Amino acid sequence: MFAEERKTQILALLRKQERVSVQELTRHFCVSESTIRRDLQELEDEGLLKRTHGGAILLEKGRIEPSYREKETVQEVEKAAIAKLAAEFVQTGDTVLLDAGTTTTHLAEQLRSRSNITVVTNAYNIASLLSTEREIDVVLIGGAVKYNTLAAVGPYAELVLKQMNVDKLFLGANGVDTVRGITTPDVLEARTKQDMIRSAREVFLLADSSKLGRSTFAHVCSLDAIDRLITDWGIDERVKQELTEQGVEVRVAVEGDDPSG
Repeated sequence: MFAEERKTQILALLRKQERVSVQELTRHFCVSESTIRRDLQELEDEGLLKRTHGGAILLEKGRIEPSYREKETVQEVEKAAIAKLAAEFVQTGDTVLLDAGTTTTHLAEQLRSRSNITVVTNAYNIASLLSTEREIDVVLIGGAVKYNTLAAVGPYAELVLKQMNVDKLFLGANGVDTVRGITTPDVLEARTKQDMIRSAREVFLLADSSKLGRSTFAHVCSLDAIDRLITDWGIDERVKQELTEQGVEVRVAVEGDDPSG
């Protein structure tokens, strides 16, 4: 078992029972205590748990993934404004790939009135939303559907993505950090995002300002894989400068812009 998979399972165990011991984890994974202690230290460094004498407890912010419904009303105005700005980059004839997520769902809403575009997505709610539009071709990527994010992930999704070439990817993330790069809580979702990036000629990262300066469990990519970040007016100027210095073009949605326009 890879270390990332083991750490994902450690967090899953913590979600069920809130506390684990080093001895328990050693028996469960058939590895040494030093290996488990290293895993716990790395997870604590990521802010996903707190080490205790002989084990660890789960931090509230270390939940694997908030549900789609939990995230739906968080930063909603900002996400809608980001989506409106992102839609300006979609041109007639484009093939665009929409990652699963609340901000990309707002983008899908913005694209409903478009014609002669193809939308590829691993989000079942986005596919359902756009499938009623006659002028939009929708391609739904299959795979194991995650309850929390409505995203299809895993080997089947990755196999399909490896055979695709799209013009533009609109990617979501849980963390955007100038050192750790782009991160998400789930390893399988991270791998699916990586295949999305490889399939696209141009990569747009849609991330509201609450995601900036944060990192979560699974690494998706470094900042040099991102062509353009679209965020909201809450971005810190220092963070914006650091991202720009690392080669990321940063576009900021306008505060008070009418997202339904």
